[in-house]
Amino acid sequence: MFKQQDALDVGHMYCYVDAAKSMALNPEEKMIHTSCAACGDEVCIFNVVPTTEDDRKKFASRDRSWQTVDPRLLEYKK
Repeated sequence: MFKQQDALDVGHMYCYVDAAKSMALNPEEKMIHTSCAACGDEVCIFNVVPTTEDDRKKFASRDRSWQTVDPRLLEYKK
């Protein structure tokens, strides 16, 4: 959807919702992208993985540092 609208940057930001929702529900795990359409990949593919103590601290801090919890989104951001 974001690709058709030439809005991949907006889509990329929206994708952070996936990790945030999963960590808010259960801080012990996170849903991350292994493939992300808003990052230019063909489709979105997700994986649920355990969080680290650092992930949980960053998420609890409520500052922007928590955005590093999804490696695929972080890779696109660079």
